[in-house]
Amino acid sequence: MSGLDAGSPLVLEVGLGLLMLIVFLVGLFMPSEDKRRVGVLAAVGLVVLCVLSWRAEAGGELFHGTFVQDELALFAKRLFLFATLIGVLASLPLRALTFARRATEYYVAILASLLGMLVLGSARDLVLLFVAFELMSIPLYYLAGFLKREPEAGWRAPPTCAGWRAPWPPGIR
Repeated sequence: MSGLDAGSPLVLEVGLGLLMLIVFLVGLFMPSEDKRRVGVLAAVGLVVLCVLSWRAEAGGELFHGTFVQDELALFAKRLFLFATLIGVLASLPLRALTFARRATEYYVAILASLLGMLVLGSARDLVLLFVAFELMSIPLYYLAGFLKREPEAGWRAPPTCAGWRAPWPPGIR
């Protein structure tokens, strides 16, 4: 496979990475305090990725079979994209002032978690599976404490994660 065409196994992940970068840069340079409009940009990008997922072809593999795109991976990717699109659309009418200022962070974290989900759907190696779970879960920990008033609200969950438990002594949670 030369180049990155619509049937390439990594096209959705690369497209999502570009969408994350665009959402981040638009939110960074947006002059107003109300940055909820980046959610519309994220939703439009997710619709484009959903359309691309239906053009993707099963049967590709990369990195010596570590990353595969079979029918099950495509089904999982389409499911993850659609569920994230529903979540982004549901968050568009949120009116909290704190959310209006920090909307860019919210949408970038959701898209980063989606990137982990997309990699998880195609992972066939244990190391890539572990990396995908961590890439998916760390932004979700951040989102768990997104609008909480306590500064450490989002950091109470990570000790239960597999990556955070590995160096943890047994019996301490």
